[in-house]
Amino acid sequence: MGPKKHGVSKTVLTINTKREMIAKIESGQKMADVARQYGLNRSTVCTILAKKNIKKTQAVEGVTNITSAKQSAIHDKMKMLLLV
Repeated sequence: MGPKKHGVSKTVLTINTKREMIAKIESGQKMADVARQYGLNRSTVCTILAKKNIKKTQAVEGVTNITSAKQSAIHDKMKMLLLV
């Protein structure tokens, strides 16, 4: 096992925030500048930009978080176990 990270908080970005970031980059702003504006690493912004087509197909207005199918299956199994 790797070292445990204590006190590290995870920033959760809404789909609208990610859309704003993508729009800024596509309008000509540098990824590093956009990353600084949102307090993120440049690699995080690069990943968001790389996955922009996935977000467009999955995004629905009002949805703030998209979970993976694997995570959903785990949640379904946990719900079933709790019902037993």
